Amino acid sequence: MDQPLLPVPDDGAVLPVPEGALLLLPDDALLSILAHLSPKDLLSCRLVAPRLRELCLRPELWRSTILKYGGPDMGVLADALGVVPCLGEIVPCGLSVDLDALAQLASFVRETTSVIGRLVFLVNSPTDAAHATTILEKVSSLGGLKRLWLSVGNTPSDAVTPLFQAICSVSSLCELELVCASSPPATVSWNDLRNPSLTRFCYASSSALVDSFPQALLTAHGTTLEEVELSGTEDLPVALLKAMPRLHSVACSPVDSLSQFLPAPTLDTVFLSAPREDAFPRGALDLLREASQLKFVSFHFPTESPAAPLEALVRSRSARCLETLWLYSASAFLDLVAAALPRFPSLHTLYLEDPPSDSFLRAVSPASAPRLATLDVPPPVSCPHSWLHGPAVVDVLQRNPRLHLRFDRCPGIPDDCPCCWCRWGCHAELRLRPASLDSPFSAHRRRAGCPADCFQVAVAPCPSCARSAA
Repeated sequence: MDQPLLPVPDDGAVLPVPEGALLLLPDDALLSILAHLSPKDLLSCRLVAPRLRELCLRPELWRSTILKYGGPDMGVLADALGVVPCLGEIVPCGLSVDLDALAQLASFVRETTSVIGRLVFLVNSPTDAAHATTILEKVSSLGGLKRLWLSVGNTPSDAVTPLFQAICSVSSLCELELVCASSPPATVSWNDLRNPSLTRFCYASSSALVDSFPQALLTAHGTTLEEVELSGTEDLPVALLKAMPRLHSVACSPVDSLSQFLPAPTLDTVFLSAPREDAFPRGALDLLREASQLKFVSFHFPTESPAAPLEALVRSRSARCLETLWLYSASAFLDLVAAALPRFPSLHTLYLEDPPSDSFLRAVSPASAPRLATLDVPPPVSCPHSWLHGPAVVDVLQRNPRLHLRFDRCPGIPDDCPCCWCRWGCHAELRLRPASLDSPFSAHRRRAGCPADCFQVAVAPCPSCARSAA
């Protein structure tokens, strides 16, 4: 019989672990442990032992790592780019970074051999554009760059032309997101139209027209694009979009030309932003009503004829297969939403931009929404912990054994929260671990089919509350 690697006492006492015992573990066990370390600690562990020096640089430990530039972690980023084989993403530390952040990043990247999967650039000056171009050209030359997010402020067109030309030269790019304060340069072109690669393209501009650059991109990658988002434009290039054989997701303004998509045999996802006019255009209503296999729909309720888009969806050929519905500006129309639920028997996820009323929660039942598993809501102004213990919330969770409630970007619970539940110490982990507030809350213990972080909310006072009350 094999001897144990570590001594096991007969009396169950805990013995000190011998120095170096960790290195007795096999590689896969050590890698599982190392996966829990921060990038900074991983780099430090390389100095502990020759075996760790190699293990800490395994690609599986770095392939999903996100490192930030323009903040306090620039040293870690510089060290990582000098030794690691790959990185998941390099992103700015916030919406604004140090003036020389891209310059520093360019100096780190110049000698790197790390394959980087995603880059995020904030370009607000000609100098930023020059450094971003340098970084992009070097990273793309190493291969492996699949995703790029670029925000360009009011920067002269001639300053960003080399950057956009560099974008056109990236081979095998899968996702491109552009946010432009002004029109992109019209002089750039895609180098090789024979090898399209983009599957997702998002474009936001202050212009109401789709500029020549995105037009050229849609043409060049039309055979591979699956998801297209065009924000802020009313001049939708429907002819280009309709000709894409793999396109299944469109996000855009609700415009009249959307009816040209019909019969839309591949379209299953539609995100419609807030209408510029008070009413929903007829063409957008036609799309909701006539598309045959929509599974994900998102729209804003218009101020004029607010029920029109919901009624179009209720009467649509997609009503029975709709799985996800996101509703914005719906606070005054929750009764309409509640009445519509039985018409969507496959609905799995419902997102509400506005807090649900008690009457709406009472309308949610296994009869009205038999497959509803997730209700995404904004966090209440009061304590979210207290709201979870409210009678209407407890009731809806008890009556719907499949249902999970999830907060949309909950800010957390203050240490001095005055609500009785927090004073009693109920569910203290919600305050001690704020990330718990992002969990899906239910009235049941986690089981098969539940999200991995399913959090059971007690439907009766938890033990600490009961002790306090006693």
